[in-house]
Amino acid sequence: MRERWRPPGSVLMRVRRPADILKTLNADGKLDGLPFMPEMVKYCGTCIRVHRRAERTCVVGDGFRSMHNAVFLQEARCDGSAHDGCDRGCLLFWKLDWLEPAATAPAAPDAGSAQDDAAALALRQLPTRAGARYLCQSTELKTATAPLHRWDIRPLLRDMLARELRVSDFIRIVAGALWRRAGAGRLQPPTGSPGRKSRGDLDLQRGEWVALKPIGELREHLDEKGGNCGLGFPPTMVHAIGQRYRVARPVRRIILEQTGTMVELGNTVALEGLLCEGTEVANCPRAEYLYCRESWLRRTTNAAATGADGA
Repeated sequence: MRERWRPPGSVLMRVRRPADILKTLNADGKLDGLPFMPEMVKYCGTCIRVHRRAERTCVVGDGFRSMHNAVFLQEARCDGSAHDGCDRGCLLFWKLDWLEPAATAPAAPDAGSAQDDAAALALRQLPTRAGARYLCQSTELKTATAPLHRWDIRPLLRDMLARELRVSDFIRIVAGALWRRAGAGRLQPPTGSPGRKSRGDLDLQRGEWVALKPIGELREHLDEKGGNCGLGFPPTMVHAIGQRYRVARPVRRIILEQTGTMVELGNTVALEGLLCEGTEVANCPRAEYLYCRESWLRRTTNAAATGADGA
């Protein structure tokens, strides 16, 4: 596949009109295997800066894979409205055929309004289920990507050229991979004692300020595998222990990437700024939320008053 020009981070792009986007999709509502989702229609016509190029991405259960001609836009996340209220808040993939540079793109002509209205309706009616299985960019990500050898560092080199990866982080990623291959230097999550642990009962709501408990208190709510009722405390979240964050939203239900099934979560929240930053996973750009059980948290005052915001 021939590569198109990839806009670097911070470039302002305009999401194309619904009629233009509809023309790029096949009968399944996909382009190169990637679905255009109903939740994306609201962004049509808006100008958003590029966050990252989506050249190398992690796929749950399949490791790292490559994608062509796609980027992420800053904070353009799925709100789950067409997928029964999924709370994952995934950063959306955007094919370059769905975008145009804001500086050169003309305003949509009035004559296209009726056509765009009809196209927008068609886009909102794209399939989101196949029987009991949900269809979204996350569940279809494997078919929308190609295999990438775990030791192929070319995407990382291109990230450096695009100034999306610092040389120091590149060295840390490569060194960490070598250490893990040798069985050393592996990040370990905190662990606790066997038995079922409390999920907490704070009933946290959007906008509240919280802090992750100190390691000693945190262990009381983790089992011997570093989890809590099936939700693991990932090694990539160790840096957040003791830090303050604001609640982005409660997480009640999420679609599992591997199976396409919806699972219910209780007493779990997503926190603003607490994301997988990719430096421990080969610079993956997906910026997925790292979920927290309420038992891992305590309410705190507005971080602005203490000079910390956790972002």
